[in-house]
Amino acid sequence: MITYIGTNHYDPKGPKRLETLLNYLSPDIITVESSAIYQKLVKHEKQLSPNLSSMHKRFHYEWDVSKKYAKKHSIQIHPIDDPQFAYKIGTMPLIIHRRSDEKLYGLDMIYGVLKRLGEPFFGHRDRYMADRIREFTGYKNLIHISGAGHVVPLPKRIKRKNLNSPLKSPNVILLPEADELCNN
Repeated sequence: MITYIGTNHYDPKGPKRLETLLNYLSPDIITVESSAIYQKLVKHEKQLSPNLSSMHKRFHYEWDVSKKYAKKHSIQIHPIDDPQFAYKIGTMPLIIHRRSDEKLYGLDMIYGVLKRLGEPFFGHRDRYMADRIREFTGYKNLIHISGAGHVVPLPKRIKRKNLNSPLKSPNVILLPEADELCNN
C-alpha cells in the first residue's frame, strides 16, 4: 500500500499534524520531497545564519519530522526529489524570511497552481519522483510526503508506467485532513 501525504510547506500546524499522522499510519518506509543536496544546503545556511534554523522548521519541515519518526521507529527514509531543483529550493528560506507570516501561508498553494500551469517544466520533477517511488514498491506500507501540488500528478505517473502496479490506487491525504482522521 502507498499513501501520499500532501502538505502545505508553510502550515504553522504542519509539523504537529505530520507527526500525528505518521504515528497513526505507522509506515514501514518513508519517501520525502527532498534531496541530499538540499539537506546539505540547509545545513550550510544554518551555519551561516543561525536565525535560519527556526525558519527552516517552518519551511519544508517534512524532512525533519519524518527523519525523527524514522529514527524513533528504526525505518528507512529516502529523499527522492530531483537534485537539480535543490539549489532553487535551498535558497528559498533566505528569500522567504523577509516576508510576513500571512503571505507565507497562501504562497505554497499559489505555487501549486502555478506549477500545474508550468507542467512542461515541472513535469520532469514529478516524473523523477514517481520513478524513485517505484523503487520502493516492495514495502507493505510506504508513505510519500510532498507538497500538495505533487499528490495529484504522482499517482498518475506511476500508473502510466505499469497499469498492473500495486500502486494503482494509492491513498491520498492532504495534511489538514489529519486533524479529523486521527481524532476518529
